[in-house]
Amino acid sequence: MTDTDTGGYQAAFEQVQRLLNAGDFEQALEQVDLILQVHPRDVKSAYARAVILRRLGQHDASVALLERLVQGTQGVPAVYEEYGQALHAVGRIDDAIGALRAAVALNPKSASSWRLLGESLHSEGEGRGGRGGHSASDGGHPRPSWDCEGPRVGAAGTAWHG
Repeated sequence: MTDTDTGGYQAAFEQVQRLLNAGDFEQALEQVDLILQVHPRDVKSAYARAVILRRLGQHDASVALLERLVQGTQGVPAVYEEYGQALHAVGRIDDAIGALRAAVALNPKSASSWRLLGESLHSEGEGRGGRGGHSASDGGHPRPSWDCEGPRVGAAGTAWHG
């Protein structure tokens, strides 16, 4: 890979991040797919694609991609955290809890992993007849926060390319 390739990749990936942060998920997906055409094994771009797919509501596709990433990137907390969010979105709460526990074990200082783990454990309790603790103001229903921004794509990239 030449310096020009690296610079082009970096600029393209920064554009993906800008689009993702701006909420322009369709454009971000197009951009990350262009990167993956040139760099098909780029883990950072594959992770970004999984994040984008989840944000677009394509949860099954996100889970499938993240399953491959979890197997290929052992020890990257952000991958496990995103995997937990995607699993939760498809209703695989027990699996989401397992992924989020792995994220917490890998990075015990991650507030977002702890928060997501707590929410998944809370969801699991509701599914098993536990008390949800929801007030009348929210109709007695949980207010999931799975639409939150989640981890920044670039933050995970330092673990892969640092």
